[in-house]
Amino acid sequence: MNKNLRNKLIVGILALALIALLGISVAILSKVSRIKGDTSEEAKLLYMTQINQTIASILDDATHIDAKRICEYVQENELQDTPLLIIRYSNFSCSSCLNNVVKGLGKAFPDYQSNKRVLFVVSDLKTEPQKKLGNTITLKYGENWGLESENTNEPCLFILFNGTVFHIFTPNSRYNAVYEAYLETIKEKYFS
Repeated sequence: MNKNLRNKLIVGILALALIALLGISVAILSKVSRIKGDTSEEAKLLYMTQINQTIASILDDATHIDAKRICEYVQENELQDTPLLIIRYSNFSCSSCLNNVVKGLGKAFPDYQSNKRVLFVVSDLKTEPQKKLGNTITLKYGENWGLESENTNEPCLFILFNGTVFHIFTPNSRYNAVYEAYLETIKEKYFS
């Protein structure tokens, strides 16, 4: 295939993808604006939270990350071919958001501090964290994995299995029941 034709094909595909994304966004916004009832603002927020979770999951799931420090941790603890629950946060994450994550985690995984399969990964610190939350790895300053979820600086959780991200989730303290359901499902599927 000649180079000019290939470039036109790539531009065409990108244009179609952009049009599809815009169409989906318009459809979502029109559905959100149609939610009615006494709790319409609450329903809209819950709906948008769910949409954001779905988008993050689609964009980030099956992303392969290659982090030297995590590979070293896996080898040191003999966790090859074992799913890990990663709790990723950054220096820019709000402390109340992180506290909510840890509180929920403590309910579902009371042993999270000593459980080698539960790993906190912190980024954007220039030094080691003052307080470690169980098993903690600090990424080099400025290092990231290319996950869409990293752009929010909110703490997120996911399963890391053989270097691949699955089931990414960003808890919202307003909907702790959703977070609890996520943790219980992860626990049942990967830790039973």
